[in-house]
Amino acid sequence: MNILGVKSKWVIVMGLMLSLMMWWAPAGLADEANPEKPETKAEEPKGPEKPTWNVGTDILSQYVWRGIALSRNSAVIQPSITGTYKGIAVNVWNNFDTSEQNPFSRTRPNDKKCVGMRRT
Repeated sequence: MNILGVKSKWVIVMGLMLSLMMWWAPAGLADEANPEKPETKAEEPKGPEKPTWNVGTDILSQYVWRGIALSRNSAVIQPSITGTYKGIAVNVWNNFDTSEQNPFSRTRPNDKKCVGMRRT
């Protein structure tokens, strides 16, 4: 028989978390009381802004979309490329299933594509 109920365990865990936060709070206040002097740096001359590119590939054990596993017993490869210029980013990614016997695919195996754009 369980002596401590679920509620009492929850109260104990919350009490421990609160005590840990109270233990670290004075250290944070001490840092705020003695702020370090910022180092003065000479500004670097700005050249023309160049676009930046980020290329990545993820290899995953399964592709899951909205809680449904869309690939079974195969690896999934997701390449992506992102280009950024003057605060605007464009991202393109794709999804390749290494198994051609995907039971959930209605068209070709690599039909999951995404193109996105954002401004930062």
